[in-house]
Amino acid sequence: MKLLPSLIVCFAPSIVAAPIPKADEIAIENLAGKWVVADTKPGAVETSMQFTKNKKVTLVGDLAGAPITLRGTYVLKNDQLKLSIEFGDNANEQKFRIAKLTKTELKLIDARNVAQSFRREVSTKK
Repeated sequence: MKLLPSLIVCFAPSIVAAPIPKADEIAIENLAGKWVVADTKPGAVETSMQFTKNKKVTLVGDLAGAPITLRGTYVLKNDQLKLSIEFGDNANEQKFRIAKLTKTELKLIDARNVAQSFRREVSTKK
């Protein structure tokens, strides 16, 4: 019976000291590129976001059945993504949490806790 407390005391420091993945490992280089909404319906205007390494963002979306392009900037801090999008004379800020970011998939959670999935568009230019 005395063996169990001894094992806990011996292994507790290694459990506490184990490395925990940090959210701040999301780098701008991983976000940079063009991301397209993963579940675009056939015939719909393709909605996309394009991030650059110099913290610029371009959004392409649907406005009454016609494509619209908006530009702005972004700030990436840990797993938090803040977009500042210009629309005429106004700027609109939106905050997201990055739930998943791989080479091919991006999942954002908005302030209302609604998830949106994107897939990376691979350039075919040579």
